[in-house]
Amino acid sequence: MKYDPTKGLDLGDGLIMAPVAFLSYPHLFKPHAFGDGKAEFSGTLLWPKGTNLYLPSKILLDCAASKWSPDTSKWPKEFRDAAKGRPFLTSSSLWALHDGDVDKPDKEGYSGRVFCKVHRKPDFEAPLCRLRNNAPATERDLYAGCQVIAWLKAYAYEYSGKKGLSFGLEGIQKWADGPRLGAKRLSEDDFESHDDAEDAGAYDQAAGDQW
Repeated sequence: MKYDPTKGLDLGDGLIMAPVAFLSYPHLFKPHAFGDGKAEFSGTLLWPKGTNLYLPSKILLDCAASKWSPDTSKWPKEFRDAAKGRPFLTSSSLWALHDGDVDKPDKEGYSGRVFCKVHRKPDFEAPLCRLRNNAPATERDLYAGCQVIAWLKAYAYEYSGKKGLSFGLEGIQKWADGPRLGAKRLSEDDFESHDDAEDAGAYDQAAGDQW
């Protein structure tokens, strides 16, 4: 089957190529720790609301059924809405897919989007990172705001007595450029003319006074 950027592609054995997403907080080449957490390879994927996220939802639900039970009544209560086909109504941090308008309303790029964080343990090699033409990608290529395809696997975990579901990141391929997130770029309006020789002289004098 051919990859569909609006739906993704199921590769079997729990591995998918997700629909094209915007990339945020990329740490794909060196492990990075947030706060007191463990260092890992990671990134956040952002999809406009209305994107067909059947495949990411499906591998999460399949993982839950395999880990806990095919009987959804035996799942952790936080995930029962998701099992009923409403995967974004839960605000639980233990569920992998989140509503940007609810969970991060003040974050640039998150409004009107669904997001998820993807992880890869530092015990493994860094995720494969490629350009659209399949050439190796660099950190400069995979910046916050570009569009990417992510190869994902779902996994279940238990931490401090809580059960959760998340996505493991196998690889990333750049799809297209996009507006950068979190970095203001200079424009012509940020500059002024400084042609007056008196200004230069005044600066020289002020600098001399300080030193």
